[in-house]
Amino acid sequence: MKTTSKGFTLIELMIVVAIIGLLQSVAIPNFITSQGQSSSQSSTSISTPTQSQIQGYLQSGLTQSQLQNYIQQTAASINHLNSNIPPTNTITGSSTVPK
Repeated sequence: MKTTSKGFTLIELMIVVAIIGLLQSVAIPNFITSQGQSSSQSSTSISTPTQSQIQGYLQSGLTQSQLQNYIQQTAASINHLNSNIPPTNTITGSSTVPK
């Protein structure tokens, strides 16, 4: 009588699990690093237009009090944006905001 086996052997499954584990050990730290870089780049992209706008206001001849009001309003809007970003744990990448 001829027997046919269907399915995977235990060794084959263990090899697949080991490969997935190796991929995770490389992918997760890279993912966490890229998250940190993207958040720092977003804060720079917010401040860069602000600097160029201030230079434009200086060249336009506004008074010092008008410029100070503009800087305070811009700082308040940046603080508002930063307060909406939940802090993350740099080791696990998970949000530390309580549920």
